[in-house]
Amino acid sequence: MKLLNYDMLLIKNAKMMLEHISEVYDFSLSDEPLSQWWWHLDQVASGEIAFQLIPDITQDFM
Repeated sequence: MKLLNYDMLLIKNAKMMLEHISEVYDFSLSDEPLSQWWWHLDQVASGEIAFQLIPDITQDFM
C-alpha cells in the first residue's frame, strides 16, 4: 500500500515534478511501455494518460 500512496503523491504533483525532472530527462523520448507510466510523466501532467490506481495485493498473509 505504501507504493500506491507514493504513486498517488507523484500523480498529484506531476506538473511540479515534470518541471524539475525535465531539466535532466526528456520525457518525449521515452519508449517505455505505458504500464510504466512514470516514464511518461509529461503525458500524466497534461492529462493525456488517464488511469485508475488499484492496489494489487499478491502477498499471501497466511
